[in-house]
Amino acid sequence: ERDRERWREGEREREKKKETKKGRLFLRMGSFGARILCCQSLILMLGTVIQASEGVTVTAHVGDTITLDCPVRLHANPTVVGWNTEIGKLETLAGINVLTGITTNVNVTEYEGRIVMSKNYSLTISDISIKDERKFNCFVLYGIVLEENPVTVRVFKIPSAVHLTQTMSFLNEGKMQQVGTCTVNGSFPQANITWQMNNENIKIDDPAVAIDQQNANDQNGYFITDSTLKYLSKRDEQEISFKCIVHYFESPTKKAKKVSKTAHVKIHYNTSKIMLKVSPEKAIREGDKVTLSCSGDGYPVPELFTFKKNGELQTSGKTELILNSVNRNDTGEYE
Repeated sequence: ERDRERWREGEREREKKKETKKGRLFLRMGSFGARILCCQSLILMLGTVIQASEGVTVTAHVGDTITLDCPVRLHANPTVVGWNTEIGKLETLAGINVLTGITTNVNVTEYEGRIVMSKNYSLTISDISIKDERKFNCFVLYGIVLEENPVTVRVFKIPSAVHLTQTMSFLNEGKMQQVGTCTVNGSFPQANITWQMNNENIKIDDPAVAIDQQNANDQNGYFITDSTLKYLSKRDEQEISFKCIVHYFESPTKKAKKVSKTAHVKIHYNTSKIMLKVSPEKAIREGDKVTLSCSGDGYPVPELFTFKKNGELQTSGKTELILNSVNRNDTGEYE
């Protein structure tokens, strides 16, 4: 009976050593990344790779620290849990041998010093940048079944203040002219710029409007957006106001906006009518003082007129012609 008990004890020890050896298998195959890729290749040939979930999306802003959770079914006896992502090729970032509890962080340059895999199998990434906007996979090995749980990271960068520059102080009636340029820097993803005139949204299909929006990237990959507005002004507008609005995302479902200063623009138009006023309006007698005044309906208001009598020049560069103590020699047709 004692021999039988010793045999059973020996069997239990041998089984325990097998499990330990099985758990250490991954620790004896070189780099952790190579071990996992090898494991995944073997699973593809001999076992099953399944996507355990449709995946979740985690939102972050530039500079944030985020934690990606990995659902692990502990009752199913997992042996290895790890995280990988595509950086040109499939790169393993970190992993845990569940049987030994040993955690390995792989030295991937882009994430060096920025990732930590916790005992609960979550992955923490610090100092988030827009380069981190990608899909991460948590993989869990159950026997010969490799489950993958994708997590998509969306990164957002709030833009700087919006600037309205190169504004015109006036526009000439009937000419398509540039009103100004609206610029916003440092957004991710790219922002969109719209315009308002007299606090009403400008429609881009308005034939009196031309909007040119250009996007570029700065050295950090953030977007620089410029929008230039041209407008065909009309005579009866006289004075109009313009401003631009920057629309951007703070999260996949939350929009925000920033508004520029307001530019006030006067409309210049030519004189189409000239009015000649005679004072006094009553019957003129010899010796009276008579004033002829000219005005026009243009803007700016015309200040220089030429006065003629019977077709002959009397004076120019003035708005009035004054006749002191008129007599019959002043009789004639004035224009």
